[in-house]
Amino acid sequence: VVSPIGTGMGDEKDIAYNVNADVAAGRIAGELRAARALFLTDIAGVLNKDKQLLPNLSCNDVDALIDDETITGGMIPKVSYATSAVKLGVGGAF
Repeated sequence: VVSPIGTGMGDEKDIAYNVNADVAAGRIAGELRAARALFLTDIAGVLNKDKQLLPNLSCNDVDALIDDETITGGMIPKVSYATSAVKLGVGGAF
């Protein structure tokens, strides 16, 4: 579980920033070459245009589904961070 808090620098060193946890988790998992990264969401996962769950996706699949607007809105950053983690060496992202 990652709950990242960032801090400012210089004159802003006392300012705390809420960093997107998916960004941090994906990068940390990638740098550690973790076996898996798990991203939480309140929906079943990536759905096709018929609202059916897509159980397995490659990085290329994700890019194509973004291009054809099957993956939209807030799911785009989540799947983008997951694919980034895989490209960094994570065995799988869920």
